[in-house]
Amino acid sequence: MADSRVRFSLCVPSFNHGARLVEAVLSVLGQEGPTCEVWVSDNASGDGSVEVVAALDDDRVHVRVNRTNIGFAGNLDRAVRPSSGEWVVLMPADGRMEPGALRAYDALAGATGTSAVVTSRAWRVDESGRHVGSLGPDLHVWRGAPVNRPLSDLIGRRVLELDAATALGRSLSTMRNPLSSRSTAYPRKLYDEVGGYLGARTVHPEKWFHWRLLSVAERVYFIDDELFSYQPQRATGPDVAGRAAALKVLVDDYVSSFELGPTLLERSGLEQREVERAFVEHDIARHGLASLARGERLHARRISSFGLAAYPTHARRNPRWWLLRALTSLGSAGEATARAAYVRSSAASHLP
Repeated sequence: MADSRVRFSLCVPSFNHGARLVEAVLSVLGQEGPTCEVWVSDNASGDGSVEVVAALDDDRVHVRVNRTNIGFAGNLDRAVRPSSGEWVVLMPADGRMEPGALRAYDALAGATGTSAVVTSRAWRVDESGRHVGSLGPDLHVWRGAPVNRPLSDLIGRRVLELDAATALGRSLSTMRNPLSSRSTAYPRKLYDEVGGYLGARTVHPEKWFHWRLLSVAERVYFIDDELFSYQPQRATGPDVAGRAAALKVLVDDYVSSFELGPTLLERSGLEQREVERAFVEHDIARHGLASLARGERLHARRISSFGLAAYPTHARRNPRWWLLRALTSLGSAGEATARAAYVRSSAASHLP
């Protein structure tokens, strides 16, 4: 049961994040406003980062260390379950809370009740701390969402609002994540209602959780401002691991496409065959063409083959899947064509 004396639990799954971990924790402890706590679940790190956090002289900080590395997905629930706040934010160990973020989330939480979910943008920063980009929830889900003027005036930032069922339908019809994986707050009671993250998806378990979260929430709000920041780890050498992870994402979404169940489908307003078609259109054709545009021809071919094996009827009826198959056979000319199409598609993606 949630302890009503703690308003927000910032839950941090971590593994070998070095100094970034303590910076993430300190960014929370420096927030003004509602009561909060920090729960760190360390996945058997060997870099000494967890010892630094455990040594902080603050009774709001709690650290649990797994005896062995149980994987990222398995560690999410270990970060959240022991927390006692009314609201939960799953915060990455390479992230920071911007000043005033917790107060803004608390204001929205008080105004919207315990059946709402709140998300926002996050700055992407380089090693010197400069802002080099912004990451938020998928704009295809939020395009055209109305601005809630009273809530925007309340926190001094633009707030977009969607019915949770509408957001879920848009997400499943495009196989996208409706919420930011780095800056989403949700009531603890909704986490308990859906059973948590469950560790059922290997690469982006947050998306599967967010879909189920929207199946029980009433409204969802997007603060169109950067209330968090994060510094991604630098990639070194060939991106073999990245391509392997991309294939695992396809496996995750494929499993999700047939494990949704009647409750999520009914709430989304979609039928099973529509989700299957969305998987082929967006996970297979769209991602395959994007990979081809990056010059990853073999990877794109693997993606198209996966789509044919997963849903052969839908693949053979999808024009973009046939385009992907054709372009992968054209060598560098196919890559150039895919690149031009990808640039035009990216330029059309914006949030009005």
